[in-house]
Amino acid sequence: MSPFKTGGGIRNLGLFAALPWAHSRWLPAPVLRTVITGLALFGLGSVASAAAADKAILRGLTFMVTQSADDFFRVRAREAEISPRSGQALLTDVTVNLVQPISEDPLDVRADRARVSLAGDALRMEGAVEGLDEKGRRFETAWLEYDQSRGLLFTSAPVLLFDAQSEIRANGLEYDMQTRTLRLTGGTQVQSRRP
Repeated sequence: MSPFKTGGGIRNLGLFAALPWAHSRWLPAPVLRTVITGLALFGLGSVASAAAADKAILRGLTFMVTQSADDFFRVRAREAEISPRSGQALLTDVTVNLVQPISEDPLDVRADRARVSLAGDALRMEGAVEGLDEKGRRFETAWLEYDQSRGLLFTSAPVLLFDAQSEIRANGLEYDMQTRTLRLTGGTQVQSRRP
């Protein structure tokens, strides 16, 4: 399968990097430089800059990142500034989905921006962060981070959670990737919604 996907033209190019999250790197810097240079040389995608292949701005980017044999993250961004030298990608207008075979997209998160480690060991979403879990609960917070060692998405920033009956304020949130459970932390205030 080609690492490139076009849908309706070159502007919708998506770069797929399906590499193990826990076992290796997404793309080693020399490989990433080759990919960036190749995109620039062949005019593929929306590569805004690839000066000396040290940094590139790609539009319509999708990372497919495996967490285990069956589970993976799909990280999409309107724009990504990838810098092999710093080892990070700065993403804009970000959507993150946890995808598992036993459940369709058990967690969807959107954020204004995100910082992703090219080593695959860090993801931090910031700005207006909004999430929706498979039970239909929606949450809002200022930032959300992935802790690979614990398999958690978490924040210690104030959280507002909405379910069918109530609005809950908390001082933090944890989402366990393995069990697909959402837990509010740091004290809560519950306000019932009137029908």
